[in-house]
Amino acid sequence: MISTGQHYHCDECQTNLTDIVKIACATCPEFDLCVTCFSKGVEIANHKFDHPYSVVSKNNFPIFDIEWTADEELLLIDGLLQFGMGNWEEVANFVGSKDKGECESHYYKTYVESEDWPLPNLNLDLGTQVVRIKKNQSDTKQDSRPQKPISSLPSNHEVSGYMPGRKEFEEEYDNDAEQVIKDMNFNEDDIPEERELKLTILQIYNSKLDKRAERKNFLINRGLLDYSKNTAIEKRRSQKNHESVLASRISQLKEWRKNGISTVADGMIYELEKVSRQNRSRTTSSKDCIQNLEKIQKLAFSFSQRRVSSEVLAQNKPVLKKSKANSISFLDGAQLLSTKELELCKRLSVSPSSYIIVKDVMLSEYIKHGKLEREKTYQLFENVDPIKIDNIYDFFSNA
Repeated sequence: MISTGQHYHCDECQTNLTDIVKIACATCPEFDLCVTCFSKGVEIANHKFDHPYSVVSKNNFPIFDIEWTADEELLLIDGLLQFGMGNWEEVANFVGSKDKGECESHYYKTYVESEDWPLPNLNLDLGTQVVRIKKNQSDTKQDSRPQKPISSLPSNHEVSGYMPGRKEFEEEYDNDAEQVIKDMNFNEDDIPEERELKLTILQIYNSKLDKRAERKNFLINRGLLDYSKNTAIEKRRSQKNHESVLASRISQLKEWRKNGISTVADGMIYELEKVSRQNRSRTTSSKDCIQNLEKIQKLAFSFSQRRVSSEVLAQNKPVLKKSKANSISFLDGAQLLSTKELELCKRLSVSPSSYIIVKDVMLSEYIKHGKLEREKTYQLFENVDPIKIDNIYDFFSNA
């Protein structure tokens, strides 16, 4: 696309204000009007006629180079900030009146090779004669550029199909809505039923116009028709990242809709509560595990005590001593242990109930901290034989 050098335009009539006096609103950001529209007291969207304003004229005098006006210097710096160093083609299109070679050579000569780097030479004396020559050269350059079309046609604008001067699209929403009413007439001899039918049709047509205006305002108020701004954003945004972000956003909106959420505010509240629920579930999972383990062990102890008591009542004391001496499987808690654990208890001469207590403490400490050092077990069981603690620790480590 050939750049016309148009960087400021009237927000009402779309007149090119780059080279003429414009009225800038001090309240509305990036809102400019031509003198004609300003004198009419135009009001658009949030802009009101009584807002404070400033008159901005063209700075067509040189400051660092007789071939460059002050406005061109500003456009050069803004273009480099927007498109980056080295993108001289885009910078030249942004300046409008210079090609990429002129932009590159002027930047290096004026700014990079300056004796006062990083500042340009601020002590140049450019007289009025130079200003007059610069004006003539600038006018010649501007006359050779393509001019803005006089007619507002869909093919004459940056956004295809949209005519900013008329704020209309070539294809509007429900584009055939006017076909129903174009031949409608209200006659004096219309019967009441026919008149009521025509009024109903007009009411339907007005509702379609409201929907059309709603969609159009959605695009305008969100700046979706600002071609230059959207193009610059798309250049800075990688295609892959844009697609992934868009896919993630679509998935989130589907989840909101599935849960009956219809506004962004409710959606943000939903996301905060969702994160809070996940944090609570992660926090309480380890606690619930420990609590359930303690409940199971208490139930097992009570069951084993009742069982052992019944066995003791059924046997005499000499037989009980003999069975305890020969087998550890009849002691409290033995039924809760595996065969290898019973062999470990028998080898270390540790009762099953004592082993279960040691096991419970070690597992609880491991769940709490995510690890258990051997030295830590010595601190937990200061009054227990360290050799037995070592054997139990090695048994768990090799299990």
